[in-house]
Parts: sequence; structure tokens; C-alpha cells
Amino acid sequence: MFAGCLVVLGLYIVWNALAYGYMRGTTPGPGFFPFWVGLIVVLAASTGARASLDAAIVIALIGFLSTVAYATYVERGDPQ
Repeated sequence: MFAGCLVVLGLYIVWNALAYGYMRGTTPGPGFFPFWVGLIVVLAASTGARASLDAAIVIALIGFLSTVAYATYVERGDPQ
């Protein structure tokens, strides 16, 4: 039951990530990280590989923290 819910959640994340746009020109778009996190969640839930689910969580946290760091940098400006 739990694995089925994770598969549905992962597919939902992948579907919405594609709506954001995977690439913007030659750089990753806003849907790049959610796409891969959702795909890893689907694969982890369908195969039962718990380590893959941990990797998806780590990738999501790194993406979130890098977004917060970049937003802080943009808001404060270049520290000189």
C-alpha cells in the first residue's frame, strides 16, 4: 500500500516537473530537479530499494538549500 502511494506521488511529481520545463535553452529549467527526484522515488518504490529513496531525499534537500542560498545572495547583493 505504501509503495503504491509512493509510486503515485512520484509520477505526480514527474508530471508537474515536466509542466515547469525541463530545460531553458542550454541550462536546466525549474522542472529539472523535481523530474529526477520524482523518477528516483518511482524507481525506489517499485523496486523496494530503500537507498534510492534516501538519494532522492538528499537531492531534493540540496536543490532546496541551493535555491535558498541563491535567493539570499540575490537579495543581499555581492558582499564586498
